[in-house]
Parts: sequence; C-alpha cells; structure tokens
Amino acid sequence: MVTAVRSYVSATDAQSVQFRSRVGLLQDSADSVYLVTDDSVCRRGAVALAVLKGNPDTVNVYPVLVIKAGRARYVLDDGATKGGEFMASYVADTAFQILGGIAN
Repeated sequence: MVTAVRSYVSATDAQSVQFRSRVGLLQDSADSVYLVTDDSVCRRGAVALAVLKGNPDTVNVYPVLVIKAGRARYVLDDGATKGGEFMASYVADTAFQILGGIAN
C-alpha cells in the first residue's frame, strides 16, 4: 500500500495529476510517504473513519492503517471498507477531514 501511495503522490503524468485531484491527494516526493507508527495519529485516523461511517462510539474504535502521503495528507485504511468489488481507502487532510477515497 505504501508503494502505491508513493506512486500516486510522486507521478507527474497527466493521468496521475487528474487522479490526485479527484481523490484529494497533493503532489509531493516519494520520500514523503511513509507508514505512521505514532499511536495518537493512528487514533485520530480511526476516529475520523468512525465518524464518517456514522459510528457514534469514538472511544472504542477499530485500529486503522495510516500512511502519511506527503506533507499535508494521510491515507486511512481500515481493511474492511469496500468500494464495489474493491477495497477502499480514504484520503484525509492534516485535520483528519475526509477528502476522498481510493479503490484498491
């Protein structure tokens, strides 16, 4: 997943620019994409997904994978959300407002 996000963020072709615009990602260097291991950041991502899904319990949230996707974006993946037949991840800004989704 980190490798895919690195590609999404760093590619410069027209299709990638359009994709980033559609899902809420920004162009940045591939080196700025990494797996987040800070518990407080991961918890904020988990709460953001719980709220998005209408779950009123923001105390007991399921853990999520959080990828820092450049300087001003995160990709959140709970491993359970589907977009049709594909798994879905969400793009959030640094305030953890959901901006868009990515079907994997």
